[in-house]
Amino acid sequence: MAIFCIAIFSIELLAAIVLQLAKFRLPKSSKNNPIKAISFIIPFHNEAERILPLIQSINASQFTGKCEFIFVDDYSNDRTVQLLKEQLKVPFQAIQNKYKKGKKRAIHSGVLAATHDFIITWDADINFKPDYIQSLFEELKIADLIILPVKMTTKSFVSKLATIEFAFIETFNQGLAGFHNPIACNGANLGFRKAVFLELSESRTDYKTPSGDDMFLMWKMLEKNKNIVLYKNKALAVSTPAPSSFSAVIRQRQRWKGKMKSPIPMTFATVLPLMLQFLVVGASIATVLLAVDQPLFYLLFALKFLAEMVASWSFIKQHFSHVIVLLIHQIWYPLYAIFLVGIPLRKEERWS
Repeated sequence: MAIFCIAIFSIELLAAIVLQLAKFRLPKSSKNNPIKAISFIIPFHNEAERILPLIQSINASQFTGKCEFIFVDDYSNDRTVQLLKEQLKVPFQAIQNKYKKGKKRAIHSGVLAATHDFIITWDADINFKPDYIQSLFEELKIADLIILPVKMTTKSFVSKLATIEFAFIETFNQGLAGFHNPIACNGANLGFRKAVFLELSESRTDYKTPSGDDMFLMWKMLEKNKNIVLYKNKALAVSTPAPSSFSAVIRQRQRWKGKMKSPIPMTFATVLPLMLQFLVVGASIATVLLAVDQPLFYLLFALKFLAEMVASWSFIKQHFSHVIVLLIHQIWYPLYAIFLVGIPLRKEERWS
């Protein structure tokens, strides 16, 4: 069993190194055929308490390209629309989702209302730097789907633990995208062509699943061999708050889990992360059971810790104290993973 654990952690370390190196193959910018007009679509449902940072970010932005901001109200019953009218200083539209309730249908309403060919979707709780929109015009070129970076901001210890897992996913996704096989995207900062979105909507069967507006679109793009580009340029990133409590972490992960209710493309790129996560959790438990209080335990722990430090480097380099968080994560994550698998999947209430 010890040999099994050493093999798994060695594979984890090798995979982390290869994926980190593969990220250098990703484009940072493109000066050819730049985007000249963007429609920003922001679906929302009762976001009055969270939308102010986005409003402030738009107000502070400076840009030269053509923009339109379309906020799609998914049957809110709070003051979000009123807040937009009072606080947002740039021209915008606030339209109603014309279909049944749901984020995907709200986005579809926004796409139909958009006047520009290239669209970027945002979540209502994001924020960004004043030069972000201008960077989009200067650094991007048109593609069927453009996966843009999303950073998680942390305020509590729990949010830091949650961000480590997000960093793992980011490393896998950016590394595999370097081999032209992305496995994830984030609707908080996602670009696509209007015509392609509407073309694929005719054959999508996931509209009854509340979660996954971003992932299902990407999977359909992959299925139809559309042009997908992932950028890791920090200038193109938006920030979103990480869940700050254990219950919020579980709710977010359940939303992620809900995306798996529909068929996932069974490719090497999609199966590899799931298999490796399963094996690493199993090897972690075996390490504790078989090698605790023995010299071998320290070897196995050091190998696993090194692998996960490489995999979560984007989080570790933010502050030296994050090394301590990662140490605690070694104990917390296997227990959390087992708990997450065991609890029943709750219905998505917010967008249902």
